[in-house]
Amino acid sequence: MAIKRLIGRGISVVLGVMILHVFMGCQGEELAEIDGDVNVLEHPLPLRFSDPKTYTHPPDSLPINKVLVVLTKGQMVPVMRRIYGKEFLAYEIQLPDSSKGYLFHGDAFHLVDSRRAP
Repeated sequence: MAIKRLIGRGISVVLGVMILHVFMGCQGEELAEIDGDVNVLEHPLPLRFSDPKTYTHPPDSLPINKVLVVLTKGQMVPVMRRIYGKEFLAYEIQLPDSSKGYLFHGDAFHLVDSRRAP
């Protein structure tokens, strides 16, 4: 009986630690390692969405987006979250000056686990 109680407490402790670990965000933090020059945009919309040529029938007002900074090969920036659009995947990143910007799937970068980064 004591062994069952001990095992039950052990399982409860392990599950509690796992849940705490997940809610504190200690898992899966990623960095974007830049492989070539990459435009960091102000909003999570690709630049082509601001171009009237993208649309068969352009909307009355197009989204406005601008390049905040260009990151160069070898830079590493923290990825804060992913944003899934209808036709794109954006990564919200934290820039060296602590502001935020957006990279897009297909840009010249790859993701690295921050725990394994140099």
